[in-house]
Amino acid sequence: MTESLREAVEASFDSHADAALAVLLTYGSSPQDREVDRVRRDILILAKGDLDQLRHYAERAAQDYRDILMWAEYPPDDDEPRSYGELRARLGLPPDPDHE
Repeated sequence: MTESLREAVEASFDSHADAALAVLLTYGSSPQDREVDRVRRDILILAKGDLDQLRHYAERAAQDYRDILMWAEYPPDDDEPRSYGELRARLGLPPDPDHE
């Protein structure tokens, strides 16, 4: 783990920094984990100082690290629809009963 990432963990998690470091180190312990430093940084960004969220995103990274990269590096614009239903409503389409 880079020194700058370690410092960011300490700044974000203060008295829980040791626990946060342990959680972050779980990603990268498996041979199939990719882009370890980048994903760890993005997990930290997404968690916003919340240890439970850090655990959540570390678990998601183990399932598919690309989700973490997408969520952290390409957040949706404020005016983008958040769901299929919202998109249909904005387009003036009736609700889709198969997707409610």
